Amino acid sequence: MHTPGPWLYDINPKAPEAIIVDFEGFTVAHISALENSTSASDLEDNARLIAAAPNLLLALRQMVREHDALQFANGSTEDRWPCATIARQLIAQFDPPTDFEKGIRS
Repeated sequence: MHTPGPWLYDINPKAPEAIIVDFEGFTVAHISALENSTSASDLEDNARLIAAAPNLLLALRQMVREHDALQFANGSTEDRWPCATIARQLIAQFDPPTDFEKGIRS
């Protein structure tokens, strides 16, 4: 399991570093970069992406649920949207599939 969202980020204006915090203000991640490096110029984009992770995971789960509901209504168990397969693979990096999900894919 991961720390629930939403997550926010804050950039330190005095150094190339950012902090990502949960909704209670507890630190989830701290990222830094070497000054004048490519990663320093990407720091805010990286912080924004990390902070969005919980919402992105929720969106993937919702997409898979809606896909599966449509497939069930049509009497099918195979993924017809390639993005559903990709979403399942990404979700599995965070949450192992449930026994129910394993049964559907067998």
